[in-house]
Amino acid sequence: ESRADETTRQQVRTERSLPLFDQLMSELNTAALDENLLPGGALAKACRYALNLRAQLRRSLENGVTEIDNNSVYAARGITSVMPPPDLCRVAA
Repeated sequence: ESRADETTRQQVRTERSLPLFDQLMSELNTAALDENLLPGGALAKACRYALNLRAQLRRSLENGVTEIDNNSVYAARGITSVMPPPDLCRVAA
């Protein structure tokens, strides 16, 4: 598996990802302020959730060091993308 170096990642994120991210956040902000959107509805909650995490999400796009996903952590724990191990989802009785 070949991965881009930090400099290349940062360049691509700056040129491609950040403009898309900023547009998405703008659209979410507009949607969240829409008076026709039910404040307690699922869409409003989703918009607020993403907007509340805007700074943290943006930070991961402003550098080339951070991974865009946590697949390597999942792999290290033996969790596949298809199905997590059963004990991960168990609730103590």
